Amino acid sequence: MDFKEQCTQLASWVSLSNGIPLTQLGEEANSFIRYRHITKQEIVDFEETNNVKLPQDYSFFLETIGEADLFIPWGFKVISPQKYLENASSTFKNYGEDPFPKILIVINTVSGEMGGFILDESKREYTTFALFRAEVPLEHWLEDNDSYESFSAWLLEEVNDLLDAYF
Repeated sequence: MDFKEQCTQLASWVSLSNGIPLTQLGEEANSFIRYRHITKQEIVDFEETNNVKLPQDYSFFLETIGEADLFIPWGFKVISPQKYLENASSTFKNYGEDPFPKILIVINTVSGEMGGFILDESKREYTTFALFRAEVPLEHWLEDNDSYESFSAWLLEEVNDLLDAYF
């Protein structure tokens, strides 16, 4: 299954579940919740306001699925860049200074990791997707993280791992 097919499948599960556990996915019941759809215009507005370019795969995910909790209780939450900015001060209150725009957090996992993009400052483009561990001090996140080729590479791996483990 490729990334777009996986997003389509996830969107279907989100619509079917709407917070109610889906037992037909396997022995473990998981639920999926969409908090809100994200439009192309919201993505463009964020990019223009912040003078950055979001990755196409993440933008596609937001337009297809939106802000959502996936694979509850074992999975992760995907947030929009706007939601990140709204919550950054409370999110980083105990960590230190908000890393935006160098790092844009878009994922929260049940294990306490945060996932996000690292800005290529010369291009003003978010290129690398990485997971940042809670035990690593914020000032070391740029050097000490688990990097992926892309958001789509991470998502494909994460969803396949969850499906293998719980279904």
